Amino acid sequence: MVELTATSERLMALWLEARDDALVPHRKAMTPDRLKSILPYLMVLEWEGDQRLLFRLAGTQVVDGFGLELRGRNLFDFAHADNLDAQRWVMSRVCTRPQGLCIDAQFPGRDGRLQDYQILYLPLAEDDGERRRIISVISAVNRSYDRYELDGPARITEYTQTAYVDLGVGIDDGFEPPA
Repeated sequence: MVELTATSERLMALWLEARDDALVPHRKAMTPDRLKSILPYLMVLEWEGDQRLLFRLAGTQVVDGFGLELRGRNLFDFAHADNLDAQRWVMSRVCTRPQGLCIDAQFPGRDGRLQDYQILYLPLAEDDGERRRIISVISAVNRSYDRYELDGPARITEYTQTAYVDLGVGIDDGFEPPA
């Protein structure tokens, strides 16, 4: 069982409130006014198939943390090659199943030490009912969200815990694509 940070808990509560009786809330229900308390930590991504999950919005603390503008960039460009296929499959399942995804991970800090962060991903519905957008927050675990210096794209150093979030239709058994 993953313990959510206060920022992740807030996104989850807002997401549940916005979905009303639907399985997944419509993206237009997640208004800036509704999300104002978590906007600095917010990300909105758009699924464009197995190769591309594009940042459509990244809050100020996210941009400061990565040290670069993320809008239009592909999330998979920040993944390690050795787990890229698994990451693509897991992220696709956020939209297609649908299910949430919570990742506790470590990023290298500007001082060279690893810093713990939590990322919560939740699906959003489009006008046509398809689920191509993902709303997400990133929050530091037991520390402030410091900007770190980068010599290239930020990369998650280690996943310390990964868990699916059941949104009402069950969850997958594992984190690897079926054989």
